[in-house]
This record gives sequence, structure tokens and C-alpha cells, in this order.
Amino acid sequence: MRHKCLKFTLRWNRKKDYLNHIVMNSEFLKRLTDIVNANLADENFGVEDLVREMGLSHINLHRKLKTISNQTISQFIREIRLKMARELLLKEDLTVSEIAYRVGFGSPTYFNKCFHEYFGYPPGELNKRSLNKIEGKNENTIAEPINKKQEAIPVVTKRLLKRPFLLIASGILILISISYIIIKLFTGIPALTSVKHLRDQEKSIVMLPFKNLSNNADNQYFADGVTENILNHLFRIKGIRVVSRTTAEHFQGKSLTIPEIAKKLNVNYALEGSVSRFESKVEIFVQLIEARTDKYLFSEKFEREMTDIFGVQSDIAKKVAIELETALSPNETAIIEKIPTTNAQAYDAYLLGRFFLKKRTKEDLKRSMEYFEKSILEDPNFALAFSGLADAYWLRFWWGWGPGQPKEDYEKSKKIAQQALQLDKNLCEAHTVLGNILSWGEWKWEEARKEFKLAIAFNPNYGDAHFSYAWFLDLIAENEEAREEMNLALGLDPYYAYYNGISGVLYYKQSNLKEAVSEYIKALELDPGPSYIHNDLFKIYFKRGEDLKAVEALEMFMLIDTKTAKNAHLIQKVYAESGLHGLMNFAIKSELTKSPCDMYFLATLYSLLNKKNEALDCLEKIMRERTLGYTGLVNYSTNQIPVIANDDDFINLQEEPRFLALIKKMGLYDYYFLARKEKPLKQ
Repeated sequence: MRHKCLKFTLRWNRKKDYLNHIVMNSEFLKRLTDIVNANLADENFGVEDLVREMGLSHINLHRKLKTISNQTISQFIREIRLKMARELLLKEDLTVSEIAYRVGFGSPTYFNKCFHEYFGYPPGELNKRSLNKIEGKNENTIAEPINKKQEAIPVVTKRLLKRPFLLIASGILILISISYIIIKLFTGIPALTSVKHLRDQEKSIVMLPFKNLSNNADNQYFADGVTENILNHLFRIKGIRVVSRTTAEHFQGKSLTIPEIAKKLNVNYALEGSVSRFESKVEIFVQLIEARTDKYLFSEKFEREMTDIFGVQSDIAKKVAIELETALSPNETAIIEKIPTTNAQAYDAYLLGRFFLKKRTKEDLKRSMEYFEKSILEDPNFALAFSGLADAYWLRFWWGWGPGQPKEDYEKSKKIAQQALQLDKNLCEAHTVLGNILSWGEWKWEEARKEFKLAIAFNPNYGDAHFSYAWFLDLIAENEEAREEMNLALGLDPYYAYYNGISGVLYYKQSNLKEAVSEYIKALELDPGPSYIHNDLFKIYFKRGEDLKAVEALEMFMLIDTKTAKNAHLIQKVYAESGLHGLMNFAIKSELTKSPCDMYFLATLYSLLNKKNEALDCLEKIMRERTLGYTGLVNYSTNQIPVIANDDDFINLQEEPRFLALIKKMGLYDYYFLARKEKPLKQ
């Protein structure tokens, strides 16, 4: 009875929160609209002005607007301008150019293009179409915008399409029925296997982030750590498919029931719980739920001393396996019951290190390293703490965030990863870090392959291992294998924006632009921040000749970077005056003003404009920096140089001697030609 009352209260609270959410969103959109309307005639009023008026950061406003209306800030402003323009064209006796200026478009040509793309017809035809509608004429008219992928299909055509569709559908149904009868009669085997039935029998589970019920709200890191460690135990059990933590966190705070979350993730069970920590004691309350029926399979409270925290986490994982009728092998039992440390202070510092490492900012990375070092000081045999510190040094090297020479961070990362493996040779996290160091850092391709394979062998459910291996395989032009590994990573963590983003990169490099756009959009829905996605989208739309989308993508790319945001308002003006090629040159000039500038991005832009010498100059400059040992400022492009061997942005450079010399220097020469089914040229 108590459980039923609790479930009713939770559902009522979720519904109430949902209604409040709708009201707040409506008020938010109204405020945005009022601000834009108040500045409608000001052609200089743009994204940054709206951000400032709302008192939010650019990223927060973008994320909130994307969630509510699936629009970017630029799209939202443009839509309001265009809708007002349509009203004025119907009511006012003004020319199209006059209307364009009145609603804030500095170029009538650009206004015409935007209007046509949004409504499906040019502004000059609006009055004619409205008149036809009033007189009842049956023409192929479009009364509403078509920007949401609506197709303008004439009514007569729709009627003609219905009959053949019905005939085809009927034929398919008859064939299926006949096939079913024949197979049933002659084989005695059911003709159709119910995929849903098979899925319902699967032992698949989502573990929702545990709530922190401690008196101290700062103990959330501890609740997160308990969640992650139980998940890691469940990952080791072969008979259970487990949804990753990142994907589970995507649903945190959302007004969805357990059955609704499980349906979205295609799982049959959910584990939820809470953690309370008081001085040297910890209390963990867990509930295993059958998602389809919302029925509790077990509900149990575990009270232990902090020194036995690994023991209680192991017990919870084994309890879940028993309830799901999954037999544990001796090896799985040994891994789950393994105690990495008995030092409570070392474990606590390790959890704080992981908590800050996950945030992926410069300051948080520094704090994570301090906690990992504290953990190692408390327990010099705690392999996981060494692995976390190696990961932190690797990321600091990758982004060039260290106070000294970046190469020092790379060397420390390698040394600490090897120390972790001396303490625990089966540690998949340390093997993954070492694989990244050997590939991106040292260009030792086959040694790196070995490390990635070991990482996956020790834990096939570790998403980062599959992800890192996929990117490595892409570097050496094993494209099909790279896609397989990337899909495995995405299957383990479908709501991780970084995986979706790099999946888009791999598609883009192979000129699969449609899939690249699809993956990039998924990534931006999860996290609108990454600038590399917007610059790739700009290049994709440039290649496709999709002008307006290219303008918007470049605008977003420049707004995200504080060094170029001041020039973002010029983009539409540049495009109106000189088109896409002018926009490409504008992007190059803008990037050159940054210090340091992204030389790799510049190289791709020059290559797309077929400025071969300029592109090669950029790539050689990156190589010189690498060869000299990172003596100057380092950014992402410095580490990215191996990507050129398998990047279709440089397809026009593939026979250039200077380009081939770079490939040879990285040891990618044989892979490069093997991928094209050619014999390597003589050295």
C-alpha cells in the first residue's frame, strides 16, 4: 500500500511539474518574441543582442530554445522577421524592398531568398496566392511555411497518388499472407518471428543516477561515484545489456515515468536508488523495477561502513544478476568482488577526481588532477587512481592546457598509465589511454592497435575503448572497421554528444554528408557547444551549395568563439555582397586574426577553394610544430595532423609531393595507399 501511495504521489508531481514547465516555456517564448519585435527594424539586431537582453549566456539560450522549439537563436529571430514581413505584405501598400528594410533585412536579395525558403514561394507572389485562396481557386498554393520539411503537393496530385499506393500496399499484404501460409504448411516453423517478443525477453537494464540524500548537498559526487561503480560491475556481466551512465543522465530531471524512459531506451528493467552518507557510514537504497509493468522486483536497503563501500556495490550487482536469473561465471564473480582499495580517503578523493574530470573544462581538469594525486598519496597501490590521473594528463596534453611544455604532459600521461597497468594489467581504462598516446602522440600505429584490442577484451562494454579504437582505425584508413567500432560505442552510449559528434566527423571525412549532418544534429541537440561541428556543417553546406544553412552554420561557429564573435554580425552582409565564396574568404580572414589560429581548419578552407599551396603551407606549419616538440602555442589542430591521410577535404592534394611527404613522416604511407588498393611508391 505504501509503494502504491508513493508511486501515485510521484506521478502526480511529475504531471504538475510538466504543466508548470509548459507555462514557463510559453512565457519564455513570449518574452523573446517581444524583444525581437521591439527591435524589428534594426538590421544590426542579432543573436548577441538577444542574448544580452535576456540576461543569459549564448549557450544556455541556444540550448533552451532548441529544447522548446527545435530552433537556433538565429532561426528564431529570422522566423519572427519573416512572419511580420508576410503580414505587412498583405496589409501595407509597400514594395518588397521597403518591407525587407522594415523588418530588419539589410539586403532585399537576401530577404527574397529567406522568404522563398521559409514559405515556399517568393514574396512577390503572396498577394496573388491570397487572392486565389479567397476566390476559391484550386491551385498548388502554400499557405503555411515549409521550413519544417513540409512538401507542397497539389490536391489533385494527392488524389492520384492514393490509388497506386493502395494497390501496392494490398499486393504486399497478399504476398506476406501467402508466404506465411506456405512456410507454416510445409515447414511447421512459425513464419514471422516477433522482434518485440525477443526484445521483451532480453535482460537489459538502465540504471538511473542515484539521488544524494545526505545532509550535505556537496556529496552528489559520492552518489555519482556509487552509481558508476555499480554500473561498471554490471558491465562485466555478459548476460545483461546495460545502458551507459551518460545516456541515463540524459533523462535526469525530466518528467518521464520509468516505463516511458525504458521504452525510449529499449530496455526491460530499471534500477534506481539513493545514497546517504553520514561520517564513516553509508546507506544505499535500491529498487529494481520491471519497466513494462512498473512492478518492483526488489526494494532493499544496504547499510555499511565506508571501508566496505566496494563490498556493498558488489552485493548490489550480484543481487541484480540473481533477480534477472543471470548466472555469473567464476571470472565475473572474481572481477565484481575485487576490492581496488580499502582506504576510504583514497576512494573518496578518487571519486572527486572522476567527478571533476567529467566536466572537461580547464579549471575542473586541474582540480581532478589534485584529487587523483591525493588518492594515490593515500593508497599508492590504487590502480584506478593512477588510471584517472593518466587520463587527466592526456586530456591536458590534447588541449594544450598545461602550464609548461605540452610534451611534458604527454610523457607523464604515458608513464602513469604504465604504472596503473603494473598494478592491474586488466585495467581497460589504462589500456585505452595508452592506445591514445601511442597513436595520436607517438604515431606507433600497430602498438596502439594492440592496446585498444586489450582494452576491449578486458571490458567489451567500455564505450571509450570502442570509441577510441574507431577513431584510430579511421586514421589508418580502415573505414568499415572504424564504422563498426563507432556503432558499438554509440550502441553503448547513444545519448553521449561527443560520440555522436565524432561519428559525424568520420562520416564527413568519407564524404557521406547526409549521415554526417544527421549525426551532427543529434550531437547539437544533446550539447550545442562544440564549435568543430558548426565549422564542419559550414563546409558541408558550402559543398552542397545550401547558402542559407552555410551562413547560419558559420555564424554559430564564430559566435561560440569569443575571439571571432565580434565579427559574426558581418556574415549576412558579406554573403549578400559576395556569395558563398566570399563567405569562405571571410572565414579564412577571421580565423587568421585568432592567436593561435586553427591551422587545420584553415588548411581545409584553402583546399576547398583549391588554393593548394596555401593549404599545404598550413599543414607543413603544423608538422614543424610537432617535430620541434610543441615549442609554440598548441591547440586541437596541432594534434590533429594524422587525420589528413584519410580526409576527403584534401582529395585534391593527394598526388602532391609535399602532401605525400607529410604522410610518410607520420608512418601512414603504406596505410594510405593500401586503402586505395595501390602499391606503396618506392621510398
